[in-house]
Amino acid sequence: MNTPQRQFNNNINLCVCIHQHSATKHKELTDHMREYTAYYAGWLTTQSTKLHVVQAKSIDDGLKKFADRYDHILFMAAGVRLFSGSIINDIATEIEAHPDYLAAAHILDWTWQNRWYELHEQFVLINSKTWKEIGRPRFGTFEEGEKELPVIERSEENFHDNYTPLWIKDSGKRKVQHYSCPGWNLIDTGLRFGCEIINWNLKIRLQRTYYYPEGAEQLLWNVIKNNYKPSQEEHKKLIGGHQQFLNLIFNGVQDQIWIINSEDMYIQNNGDDYDTVALPASGFKWLECFHSNALKDNGNIVFYDWNMKALDWIQHIKKSQATDIVELIRTFKDWKHLTWYGIYNKPILQDNKDINPAFMKSFKRTLEYFGGEKQFWKYIAMFRNTDMTFMQADVIKQPENIIKHFHGKTLFHVSNIFSTDWLVAKYGFSGAIKLFNDLQIKLFSKPGIKLTGYPPNQINNNYAIISDTSMIKEL
Repeated sequence: MNTPQRQFNNNINLCVCIHQHSATKHKELTDHMREYTAYYAGWLTTQSTKLHVVQAKSIDDGLKKFADRYDHILFMAAGVRLFSGSIINDIATEIEAHPDYLAAAHILDWTWQNRWYELHEQFVLINSKTWKEIGRPRFGTFEEGEKELPVIERSEENFHDNYTPLWIKDSGKRKVQHYSCPGWNLIDTGLRFGCEIINWNLKIRLQRTYYYPEGAEQLLWNVIKNNYKPSQEEHKKLIGGHQQFLNLIFNGVQDQIWIINSEDMYIQNNGDDYDTVALPASGFKWLECFHSNALKDNGNIVFYDWNMKALDWIQHIKKSQATDIVELIRTFKDWKHLTWYGIYNKPILQDNKDINPAFMKSFKRTLEYFGGEKQFWKYIAMFRNTDMTFMQADVIKQPENIIKHFHGKTLFHVSNIFSTDWLVAKYGFSGAIKLFNDLQIKLFSKPGIKLTGYPPNQINNNYAIISDTSMIKEL
């Protein structure tokens, strides 16, 4: 189910601008990462129809193009990943709390290397109105030079290491210093005019990351394009951000069993009932077959998944007599693979015995959706007495292996499979859209199927089509 998020009304006239980090040189890799970041920017637009996403070559290019149209610009470098669409509300809170700010960014102190300060280009917010008032200064790149710059006072504490201060401010002193890092000119000009330069707080930092596509770009692109795991020697040449991105591609969904759905539970049957309902082996969304009367009497549920462990979990629920979620989990042989929304690397059972309270808090929302615990287990009992088919199949690359098992009037639910972090990282945003379109084309061969779920370009809005020829021609 979707995590509840506060709507963003954008009365501050903010836009999001995706740009290229000035250190990146590889066009194909940059384009892939632009698409990847654009996918997450789509999350933000679901919070408000007034929020626009634009593109620019650089931060300076974006300011030149859009500063006269928007009061605030959030620059996201190609390679940024968001973990929550609600980050836009937290950014708005920072804007409201700091009316005199010029920029917010990841501030890096390189004075110990004689390179002064940097505003890392990955995630930079700029107050366009203030920027224009102080003379539209350049952002500043990796150019090197010396000039009289503010002597900056900074916090003793760091977010990490010794070069990530919690805050900076102008000491009022000036001296000739060497500069060589992006953002140096914006910091210099802003402080001279008494503007505030903000460092992102921990709450915002934890809702986003950056995969640093700059550096070893050709190697990274070869691995992504040719879909192979790098050798030990190649792995040494990749930086941490590259390795994290490739880990998402190659290990992001391996053997995971989603015990709770992260997306909306409704399967969009709109009051209709079906002979066959097909769903991935994930969470408890399949109980919606009974909750919304989507399955006809004597109907069949088809469970499909490429992950055999996920199918084993659903079969375990069917065969079990348990009417308690803890017993159901404890008696499943692969319970360590059970994963739930928003929690990573935390066991569902603590010390292999006690249920994790964080899981129970999430599971409570599932119970509430289905009308409470008593009704939930009533639906489970109905499920255990229903005909069903289990198949290990890849809906992304070989959907025809699933479609051939459909009989009669069918609801084919793909959930959020075509709008996952893994799919967009692996195939790119346009590649994910193509795969979804290919699925629709394959449904021509078997009319009478209603396809529901999330396409890549509609992340938070349920989407339904019917594979009837006359209907598809209108799409």
